[in-house]
Amino acid sequence: MPLIDLPDLDQTFESEPVPEGQYDLRVAKFEAAESKAGKPMYKVMLIVEDQEFPNASPVNFFLSLPADGDEERTKTFKMQQIKRFLTAFSIPYEANGFAAEDVEGSTASQISISQAPPTEDGRVFNEVHLPRAK
Repeated sequence: MPLIDLPDLDQTFESEPVPEGQYDLRVAKFEAAESKAGKPMYKVMLIVEDQEFPNASPVNFFLSLPADGDEERTKTFKMQQIKRFLTAFSIPYEANGFAAEDVEGSTASQISISQAPPTEDGRVFNEVHLPRAK
C-alpha cells in the first residue's frame, strides 16, 4: 500500500484546556441529545475565542430540559441554567421557549471558565460557569 504523504504528522495537534479565567465564547454546535437517564437535553460545543489560546479545547456544556418525573427543585435548576445560557449568549426567547436555530454562532463575553478535576486517565477539561440571569 502506498504511503499517504503527511509531512507534519509527527507534530502534536491535541488542543489544551485554558487556565481559569474569563473568556469570550462562541456556540459551535447545538444538538439534541439524551442524558444517561434518558431525559432530553442539548449538547452545546463552545469555542474559546481568545488569540492568546489558539489551541484551546472546545468546552462541552449540557442544557438539560425539564422532564416528566423531575422534582420541582430539579425543574427549577434546569430552567435557571437555560435562562442563564440564553441571556449570556443573547439568544432571543419568549415566555414559552426559544428557537434552536438561533443558538449556533451566538457569542458571549467574559464567561467564567474553570478546570475540572483530572479524570482517572489524567485528562483535564474546562467547565463553564454562567452568570445569573437578570
